[in-house]
Amino acid sequence: MPASIPATAWAILPDQLEGVLALLERPEAELRALAPSSPMAGTSREGEAALIPIIGPILRRPSLVSRLLGWPDLDTLARQLAAANADSSVSRILLEIDSPGGVAQGPEALATLIHASAKPVTAYTDGLCCSAAYWIASAASEIQVSPTAMVGSVGIVSTHRRRAPDLIEIVSSQSPNKRLDPASDPGRAEAQRLVDELAAIFVGDVASYRQVERRHVLERFGRGSVRIGADAVAAGMADRVVSRHGNHSSSSTTRGQHAMSSTTTPTGTPATTSAAARHAAQVAAYESQGMSRAMAVLKTASNHPELIAALKQERQPSRPDTTATKAEYQNALDGILARGVSPSLAPLELARTNPELARRRAEAFRQEVAHG
Repeated sequence: MPASIPATAWAILPDQLEGVLALLERPEAELRALAPSSPMAGTSREGEAALIPIIGPILRRPSLVSRLLGWPDLDTLARQLAAANADSSVSRILLEIDSPGGVAQGPEALATLIHASAKPVTAYTDGLCCSAAYWIASAASEIQVSPTAMVGSVGIVSTHRRRAPDLIEIVSSQSPNKRLDPASDPGRAEAQRLVDELAAIFVGDVASYRQVERRHVLERFGRGSVRIGADAVAAGMADRVVSRHGNHSSSSTTRGQHAMSSTTTPTGTPATTSAAARHAAQVAAYESQGMSRAMAVLKTASNHPELIAALKQERQPSRPDTTATKAEYQNALDGILARGVSPSLAPLELARTNPELARRRAEAFRQEVAHG
């Protein structure tokens, strides 16, 4: 087994992992033969929107595989996000996702940057938005899906290879757990502990970004499987169903901040009434057309995202004071910049070295946006 492929943790669809590992093991000549004639494009523009593609398995850093096959990597995505935020001609950012997932260590840092983005970020998928890709997408201001998109696969898997039979290793006596055999009971228990801890971070991040309870993620977000299109919206995993050529690129609002409609509902309820009343009226209107209540609620969520956003807005608490967190974050950021780290990579370095502060700053930013 090449040294570049250690036993590691992945957040990826199970049927994709074996193929990814096989490609990572191939020699350079074979990889070059497999490389597409046209490499995957980087950031592009659609009006005032910067389009960042996340297509294929997600790696941690740029590599020969990512260069030849066009797979995304977390470092490059972070730089593209920073560049879009620094570009004054960009007003919003669109993540175009078709990915089964990827590495399990690193998506949390990119998700933190996305959540703290100064410009609204919309994640859109018309294919796969699974595992590590969903971890990243969950931090966006809004998640939009096509009717047939597959979303979810929240969970972690680790891979282990048996060592060569002629390999001899001497492990320091102070480190009895350094070379546990994953096929043994103690080794499997340790491997299980590690993937469970990573999964707990994954679930916690998704719950925080999607503004639901952890139990909701564990029970409603597929339990490691995926949900499709409108079913993902109904579960709270995504915000609305749109077509590829729909209006996803025009979104400039953040979750919970869509403008209230100035029209009336089909039942004539004025828009000035409470969001709860307007939502109930819309559901009743669909029920009057012969739909079941479950289908009426689903259709309301799919066709009237402004009602869902207004409901969330009504429940927002009073604006918190985030001054101290902002000052602490800026001081830490200034310290990293003083060490010579570039401005585009400084936020990523801070998220790596002080994830708790980065998380608090992201939450402070979310609260500032939510409260105007």
